[in-house]
Amino acid sequence: MKVRFYQEDNIMVIVLSRKQVDHGVMEGDFVVNCTKFDVPVSIEILDAGRFLAEQSRVLPDSVKQKYFPPLTA
Repeated sequence: MKVRFYQEDNIMVIVLSRKQVDHGVMEGDFVVNCTKFDVPVSIEILDAGRFLAEQSRVLPDSVKQKYFPPLTA
């Protein structure tokens, strides 16, 4: 599994496998790219900065500081 953040587009991509993508399913700010057998290949999080900020509120401060440093403008 690989995680990539594209700062210029504010998108996080979680790559689950190297399988061929056949189609994507969008739900809100999430796109799940799947094989023709509906096996997830990657997950795209649109507006990732907002998503991470919202999710990090429930984490302990030590985890926030280590894994979610402040975003720079």
